[in-house]
Amino acid sequence: MTDVFYPRALVQLHARVLGQDVTTSIEPHRVSLTRRPHNQADEVEVEIHGTALPFEPRHIEDLWLGVFLGDPRSMSGRVDTDRFLRFVGYADDMEPGNPAAEAPRVKITARDRSAQLRDFKPLPVAAQPRYGDMLGQAIERILAAVPSAVGMELRSSEHASIPLAPLVSARARAGRIPLPNDCTAWQAIEHVCGLCAREVTIDLEDVVIQVPTAARSSPSEAAANFVFGGVRGNLLEAKRKKKFQRNRNGVRVVSFDPATRRRVEAVYPPDGQLPRRHRARGRRGGGGAQPPERDIFALGDGITSHDQLEEYARRIYLERSRQEVEVEIECPFPTDQHIGLRNGDRVSIEIEPGLADDIRGSGTGAVALLERRLGVDREVAQILVRSAREPTTNLFYAKTITTEFSATEKTVVKIDAINLILAIDDRQAA
Repeated sequence: MTDVFYPRALVQLHARVLGQDVTTSIEPHRVSLTRRPHNQADEVEVEIHGTALPFEPRHIEDLWLGVFLGDPRSMSGRVDTDRFLRFVGYADDMEPGNPAAEAPRVKITARDRSAQLRDFKPLPVAAQPRYGDMLGQAIERILAAVPSAVGMELRSSEHASIPLAPLVSARARAGRIPLPNDCTAWQAIEHVCGLCAREVTIDLEDVVIQVPTAARSSPSEAAANFVFGGVRGNLLEAKRKKKFQRNRNGVRVVSFDPATRRRVEAVYPPDGQLPRRHRARGRRGGGGAQPPERDIFALGDGITSHDQLEEYARRIYLERSRQEVEVEIECPFPTDQHIGLRNGDRVSIEIEPGLADDIRGSGTGAVALLERRLGVDREVAQILVRSAREPTTNLFYAKTITTEFSATEKTVVKIDAINLILAIDDRQAA
């Protein structure tokens, strides 16, 4: 853990004011940057002193901002570098402060560049993806149809060359991919990526295709570590938020092949790899094991290949099959490693080594010991005990990450995290 922290923030404003372009850089009073799951836009909220604005807020016609945030490791270090650029986007709202106040402030809220795609509808027919496209071609056609998406590009990767033709039978490959009614440009991109068992997200101005990671308890190292207690301690608190009840249900995906007029379906995981339900036996019998529960997803006629449909079902299952406990952790000494976290990153929660040794030797009283020493909820204490005794179980999936910078108070990183379970493929490998 670093002994001294120098969190800094800078906001670049590019405004259209009374027909003129104005660019200025301002040190904000407060910044709150929230990274959300791939199906939601990231958001930033900035507060600046109104006297620092070189223009009257009421005269702004359009406003674009870039947010730099990080720890340059010294008082004289620069934060306005590519390394610390965390956010770019157009402002959605600007609230001028009270001009009679001693230090009037202006609050600006903005979403990431996906906002232009999320707000654009209907999608022109010419931009609708076709089964004859590669995945990258389909996305680029959609981007080209959105005037406000200027500057956005699809990041080059092997995923862009995935063909869409195998999704359907040969007779349907010349047609357009059906999209949900009244869908936005972003929903269209998400839909076509989902058909290929991929996710899509935004990194500054790049559209990024990635393999779903939401529930994969992979052996990869944690992107950041959080420690309770001791000189390495950087974790202020951890508390339970809620429980998931249906996440271990299997998935059944149903589609329709218009060429053969037949229903097509696939399940994941196979019946033999899901726990069966057990119901109490009544007076007239009927108890015992029941078929495993499955949640049904109707796809319409987007996929007709059974293999592709099964991969789609697998993606949904991995997106949802998380453990029951979600915790909120708060770090009062964030480094660049913590500020740079994104949805899907793995983080570890550990206990100071000396306390971990006490836990390993405390038998059944370990949970009560942590409740008393750390003041955490019982469910959180149970997780910490397990991670101390089995270090391979201390990985969490970072769901939502909020960095709160303040020029006058402490800077903190708050993370909603979910403890992971092994996915089916990992259990089989073990």
